[in-house]
Amino acid sequence: MASSIMGRAVNNMRCLILLLAGLVTCAMGSSSRDLFAMSKWAEQQGIVMHESLEWKRYNDDPLDEDSNWGLELKEPVPPGTTLLQVPRNLVLDADSIGEEFQVRDGQEKLSLALEQLGDFGIHKEGFFIFLKLLRCSKESEDSQWAPWIQALPKKFPDFTTAEKECLPFYAKYAADYQDNKFQAFCHAAAALGELKESDPLDMETAKWAFHAVGSRCWKTAPINKDDGEAPNTELVPVGDMFNHREPPNVAITHDGGSVNFVYKGNDEDDEDNKNLYITYGQPSNPHRFLAIFGFVPNDMTHVWSHLAYPDNPFSADASKMVVRASDGMVPKIVWDAILYALLQPQGETPVFTEEQHTKYKKFTSNVLKTHVTTLLDELAALRLKMDTTTDGERMDLIRQHNEFLTTVFSRVRDHLENGTCEV
Repeated sequence: MASSIMGRAVNNMRCLILLLAGLVTCAMGSSSRDLFAMSKWAEQQGIVMHESLEWKRYNDDPLDEDSNWGLELKEPVPPGTTLLQVPRNLVLDADSIGEEFQVRDGQEKLSLALEQLGDFGIHKEGFFIFLKLLRCSKESEDSQWAPWIQALPKKFPDFTTAEKECLPFYAKYAADYQDNKFQAFCHAAAALGELKESDPLDMETAKWAFHAVGSRCWKTAPINKDDGEAPNTELVPVGDMFNHREPPNVAITHDGGSVNFVYKGNDEDDEDNKNLYITYGQPSNPHRFLAIFGFVPNDMTHVWSHLAYPDNPFSADASKMVVRASDGMVPKIVWDAILYALLQPQGETPVFTEEQHTKYKKFTSNVLKTHVTTLLDELAALRLKMDTTTDGERMDLIRQHNEFLTTVFSRVRDHLENGTCEV
């Protein structure tokens, strides 16, 4: 049975290669993303793709050499089907790479380099994968991962100074954070001799590697939880081609020998029942998607409320401090956080009742209304600034981000004004 499945998978990979050959000839031309070579490489390296998988191009513009590619089903499969298996020896995982550089450079030199990360030392795992991509880039065709690297996106436009001035506060903070993190990564890599910060070509490669790591890595759950094993950060060739949606319909699992991508089933809203998605994490934070991944998830089901209270037990988990994107409804926990901030009760965390919320509704509603109005005013002012800003490639994306937030929080405001935003 296993050999039969493997045989079908290999045949499917060969068909996929032939399909991609046609795509490369007629659609990709001299595209910098060589999926044809990557598919051949994947077959040679033992990556197993289910026979129902196929590539999907999300941009129909044949002149776009850096088109967004993803994976989809060409025919239905039952939930629980393993769509993709990637051998662990191909996975770029931070722990293994850290050990590799420790052996090569010695613990003392590596520790001195890591000190250059400063406050960004919390991203040490991502830095190790960044180093590996730099090394693979230098090795060029000699790198084991060369065909996959050649198939990665090559264009990651940065926000210009003028573009940043058109971003709302938290989005600008996220963009600035990424820029500062990149500088720290470069300082640390230079300390190891992996790049020269004075060399424009080195810095261009470093910028590509940094964006590739930020937009394609994920934190994985430990394989042996009972042994106290910590989560790890990894970059999985071919698996990184799945696009994002929340909730996802593809789960990532580990069996020790491979990283597996398992179909969970599509929801009723997916009309063609073909699209495949993993989750990129933090599903209610649109600013993170803009600053790191370079897109606006308009299908986001919930959006962060932008309310942040220090020392407030109800707002400690930002993923719950959200509003519903479709209609602007506000969940109870947000009202609890506002009421807690107003009353500042002492002792154990209270359980606020419906009667308490009704009693203080006038005050809590005013707090939320003022907050939402301030946010919408900021977005409106930024739209005026956009009209006089022509610098940068990301202005259209920034407008989409602004319009999305404006739409969501206008719905919240309408509920508050109509008195329908109940707990």
